[in-house]
Amino acid sequence: MEATPTPQRILPPATADAISHKFSIGGHEYYAIISKYQEGHPAMLDVKGAKEGSIVNGLFDGLSLTTSLALQYGIPLDEIVSQWEGKRFEPSGFTENMDYPTVKSPLDYLARWVKGSESLPEPKLLAQPHPATRIMNPQDPVYSPVTHKFSIDGHEGYLTVWAAERAKVANLSIRFAKEDSSVYGLCDGVCDTAAIALQHGVPLQALVEEWKGLRFEPSGFTSHQSIPRVKSLLDYVARYLELNFLPPVETKTA
Repeated sequence: MEATPTPQRILPPATADAISHKFSIGGHEYYAIISKYQEGHPAMLDVKGAKEGSIVNGLFDGLSLTTSLALQYGIPLDEIVSQWEGKRFEPSGFTENMDYPTVKSPLDYLARWVKGSESLPEPKLLAQPHPATRIMNPQDPVYSPVTHKFSIDGHEGYLTVWAAERAKVANLSIRFAKEDSSVYGLCDGVCDTAAIALQHGVPLQALVEEWKGLRFEPSGFTSHQSIPRVKSLLDYVARYLELNFLPPVETKTA
């Protein structure tokens, strides 16, 4: 039986056309920028909250990097944002957009905007040597969940990983104890986006490299002996995945 070819990453050009969109939900302002390849296919997403705290904007950074990674491996934007539609967390409520007068969360808004925007005409897909197609199903019994409790600067949480073997991670879940609904919702959004990327063959190593070194609060000392200090929640998750689900790095001796 032939192995499924790994999709290839196509990086965007140094300069690219982009669509900027400002939106407001219940008085909270956000900015979204989608950069495109010359062919018109979305290449990068960047989302920020105007006056959000470090952890919320840090998770938006993680979401943006993960979405951009998936796009650059050829996963359609519509398929990615379908994971976000209907997600419920604060802020929710009234917007200034008559097409979507009320939404359940910023991710729900972004999904509706992407799917309904006339500024995002349906482009032809990138000419991928090996287009990304779904190759994993986390519902398969072979993907057994492993839950890990962690602490970062006294903030406790739980990371659950569904994996068949090393480098075969199909799904993630992050639960931070004693955090508000925005943090819970964005953690879900980041994990759902990472899962769709991994299930379409995006290498786990590529995801780890995007998250590793991201800096936002909480940061500092951890409860893990092999990961004593980290720069953020996603930095911790990346290092944990690298330690437990990627092959050890071979060191060359002279």
